[in-house]
Amino acid sequence: MKDIYTISEFAEIVGVTVQTLRNWDKSGKLKPAQLTEGGNRLYSYKQVLQFKGKAGDTSNKAAIYYIANKNNENDTKELINRMVKHLDIKGKEYEIYKEKEGDTSELKNLIKEVGVGAYDEIIVNDENLGLSVKELKVIKSIINALQCELILL
Repeated sequence: MKDIYTISEFAEIVGVTVQTLRNWDKSGKLKPAQLTEGGNRLYSYKQVLQFKGKAGDTSNKAAIYYIANKNNENDTKELINRMVKHLDIKGKEYEIYKEKEGDTSELKNLIKEVGVGAYDEIIVNDENLGLSVKELKVIKSIINALQCELILL
């Protein structure tokens, strides 16, 4: 995922023509995030999410993040069920981010989406993260600063 997209990249992602985007800019329906010195339109990742309906009103969206652990597969399934029950009780929509041990690509995607307001709550299994208490506090502070609540299980 990129942070900035050219007009042709953005048009392809959202499924409209470049001319449609130009028309929307002129009419005020969708302005580009920025213009280059040469006047080229550039669109942001946040606009991609907004256009695809993943951003906006985040009052009822959550993310579940966990690291798959082959040694404790049954424990992991039980944990996910607890997380889902927690969100069902609250009536929240949710997406699940599953990470393989040693990989952080899903975590990076999740943080990027939190940064553009896609979620107001993240539930994390902190057992497998391998972070110190101090590191978790820093992460929680950052997530909270982005108007999102971090719940550690």
